[in-house]
Amino acid sequence: EYYEGDLDDHYDTDRLASLMDGLNPASPEHHIPINGSVYNGTATLRSAVGLYRQFRHAGGVKAHATEVAAKQRPLARRTGRRATADGLPQQCLALDDNDYPKHLWAYALTGKPFRKRGPDSYQLAHLFDHKEYGSRWREELHFLPGAEEPPLPYGLFTSAANSAYVPGAFLRPTDFTPRLRSLIQRRALHLYGSVCRIVPPPLSVKSNEDPDWDLGSFRWSEPVGDMDKVPAFLEFRREQMEALFNRRQAALQTDGTH
Repeated sequence: EYYEGDLDDHYDTDRLASLMDGLNPASPEHHIPINGSVYNGTATLRSAVGLYRQFRHAGGVKAHATEVAAKQRPLARRTGRRATADGLPQQCLALDDNDYPKHLWAYALTGKPFRKRGPDSYQLAHLFDHKEYGSRWREELHFLPGAEEPPLPYGLFTSAANSAYVPGAFLRPTDFTPRLRSLIQRRALHLYGSVCRIVPPPLSVKSNEDPDWDLGSFRWSEPVGDMDKVPAFLEFRREQMEALFNRRQAALQTDGTH
């Protein structure tokens, strides 16, 4: 997964077909370094991926419940909301394959849509939780006293403002370190808070109370990427949204609702 990407992502995209093709021992086309026989090593990896595909075909999901698996289980069943004709819960345009929040970064860095491979040694991490299981949003976010508690912000799953590439091939540093999570959340707010909402209202990012973890106590590198490529992303986004709205409109007409 370090060299070729998350197996669940591959399965959800093409049932692991492209990855299996790249693991052909006779003509390998993968990025995995093998110390020894490339043929035998590739054959072993292909066999392992084949077993995992059988496991997924049989209905299995990853033991650590990836974001992809969690979001692609029937959301309507978990939230109690009535599903529409296309099988989606109400107020939902699509159940994402985890690519939508990566497209903006791909355009800023490469000028093209996300192609299933991000920067080496980096992984995309969500800044705030977006699903029920293990959610920390009540501890990490503030909302106005007396205001009705808002619903869980599922939309943060696909929000580019709620994601960032962070170092870490095997363990995301934002997973289990509350102070580091808060630091990166506040850094994102500092960079982008004047042009977008990091979280939907009435939620807001909690302020820091520990001077040792103040933003000014750390040295930050300059942001990377090319803003000149963002208009191309916005056109890509317009096309994607138009297709999603058209598909939902057709589903609503089939469902007999308005």
